[in-house]
Amino acid sequence: MVRIHFSAMCVGCTFLGMASLATIVGLWTVQLFPSTEAPAEPWNEYRLPDTLVPDYYNIMLWPRLQPNVHGHFVFTGNSSVVFKCLRETDLILIHSNKLNLTSIDGYLAKLSALGTSVAPSIHKTWMQEMTQYLVIQLKGKLKAGEFYELYTEFVGELADDLAGFYRIATSQMHPTHARKTFPCFDEGTVALSNGMEINVDTVLDGQPVTYVCSEHIRIWACKKAIEDGHGDYALNITGPILKFFEKYYSVPYPLSKSDQIALPDFYFGAMENWGLVTDRETNLLYDPVISSNANQERTATIIAHELAHMWFGNLVTLKWWNEVWLNEGFASYVSYLGADFAEPSWNVKDLIILKDVHRVFAVDALASSHPLSSKEEDIIKPEQITEQFDTVTFSKGASVLRMLSDFLTEPVLTYLTMFAYQNTAVDKSETVLPLSVKEIMDRWVLQMGFPVVTVNTTTGQSFIQRPSPFKYEWIVPIIWMKAEVVQSRFWLTEKNTFHSDMKTTGNYWVLVNLNITGYYRVNYDMRTGSVIPVINRAQIVDDAFNLQSASNNLDYFYLMFTQTDVYELLQNYTRKYLGYTLDAAMISKQDATSVIVYIASNPDGQTLAWDFVRRTGRICSQSIVSLIRGITKTFSTESELEKLLQFKSDNSETGFGSETAALEQAIEKTKANIKWVAENQRDVTEWLVAESA
Repeated sequence: MVRIHFSAMCVGCTFLGMASLATIVGLWTVQLFPSTEAPAEPWNEYRLPDTLVPDYYNIMLWPRLQPNVHGHFVFTGNSSVVFKCLRETDLILIHSNKLNLTSIDGYLAKLSALGTSVAPSIHKTWMQEMTQYLVIQLKGKLKAGEFYELYTEFVGELADDLAGFYRIATSQMHPTHARKTFPCFDEGTVALSNGMEINVDTVLDGQPVTYVCSEHIRIWACKKAIEDGHGDYALNITGPILKFFEKYYSVPYPLSKSDQIALPDFYFGAMENWGLVTDRETNLLYDPVISSNANQERTATIIAHELAHMWFGNLVTLKWWNEVWLNEGFASYVSYLGADFAEPSWNVKDLIILKDVHRVFAVDALASSHPLSSKEEDIIKPEQITEQFDTVTFSKGASVLRMLSDFLTEPVLTYLTMFAYQNTAVDKSETVLPLSVKEIMDRWVLQMGFPVVTVNTTTGQSFIQRPSPFKYEWIVPIIWMKAEVVQSRFWLTEKNTFHSDMKTTGNYWVLVNLNITGYYRVNYDMRTGSVIPVINRAQIVDDAFNLQSASNNLDYFYLMFTQTDVYELLQNYTRKYLGYTLDAAMISKQDATSVIVYIASNPDGQTLAWDFVRRTGRICSQSIVSLIRGITKTFSTESELEKLLQFKSDNSETGFGSETAALEQAIEKTKANIKWVAENQRDVTEWLVAESA
């Protein structure tokens, strides 16, 4: 038996089993406010009351890495949480989910007081499944200002669902999975230190873990990957990226070391745990012999994204999940800056246009999109919290902050972002803004969608054209060029405005939204479209199409054999390969969704993938967003809409939880595609007939 003792936050990062514990104790500092529309009983609320605040945890976990006699993988443990009573109360609510709590003297927990106080006796304990609470009713009241200790013992499943404390004895606690590992106040009310013990019932000879070391920067992976040098690239760029962020934030790196670990099964691309970043192997490791340039670029940007969180997200934290866009959007934006510093010859900063701006336009144009920031009281359930981590949060957040940086400069953006852009220290006159930063940004943060700016160079008129039932108004920075000369920025503060310098005659032309720094689309009048030099028009069109498409050898393979006997064999092989996604021994859980989506992206594979999902119910709650979007993005017929609606109906009893919005967006997108085909098919047909005559 191996016994490992942990006595301070993140000291235990050398053991795989606690890879993400710092998520609980260091990631989110939350200020709690009770709901104004509380149900009759506090244990039916999803937000914790503001009566107690944890001080520290002592946790012992014993994972069984071999199945028991019943074939189950389990872990046992005990936990002590010391907490302070802020307001007198006779009720303790603490999160616990899918844990079997052991009875102690007839109750599910034991309470004791610290110091000279005497703890009240327990009256009743029970599990409240809906809100995932262990409820402890007391016979007397806890005293304000006093400290108490709550002790629990439990058994949990070491599951293979990639959430909580899972099968390979690593953890993913973010955002609401710590409660699957031990009873805790799973809203991270304060950054905590912790003491921890882990017992392992077998020496891990068959699961080697090693590391390479450069001062205080370490990359962890399986032994062979390190020996083959696959961790070298990550090791070499981590230092430069950390130095860049130290200068960018004007704050030293807040920790004494930086560890990153490559995990074979990990749903998220990476997780910014305090001092120990967890990554998928494919995102952290780079093989210079067989890995592509795209793999190397992904490794650089993901490392930069996660390290950016060490400052913004960990050192400076958010009040509640409704503002998570500020955390993820900012990290997404500055990840390009960090990677660009580490690899200056790549022009990484330009990739944000392809990977974020263009990508999110398609989603944010839907009526089922959502604003970047929601009301705090609207984001309370675990599934609502999970739903916040979508394309809008990451990509629109990055795009809007990039726009903000263009008219504020990077140092001012960093300062304001660290204080949620509400600080008034930035003088309006110094930054030449029409309104305060908050007044400008509220339009982009509290409203969903984006404006379309239409430019008329004959009259000099610019106006915002974005029909919306919500009567949105925008304040739009216009960055433009006239006759190949960059002009002074001006602000579109009303729906219609005239700017005399935009008038052109002859072959003069204007180009609006240079470098796509603004989060809006531009619609040119016919004259402008015709006088923009052909080479510029060709570049615009070519970039728009080619940046959004990548070469796909499988597409070519299918194309060459479509009219041959090989085609049916290819179809059979694809069906068989789809079946591998049901077997984790063939295709890991973290990659199963990607396989289905990539097959669906091929026109000949779309029907096969969709039929497979409907037939097998191959739905992973954590990946249904990408699965549904990937398969349904080209749906454009009534038949496909009918099947999609039937799919929704067939799964109505189990529901789609946090991913309901993804399904609704797919339905809306399909309806929009059907409408577009109906409105344009005749014109396209007539044009083709005429041109073919």
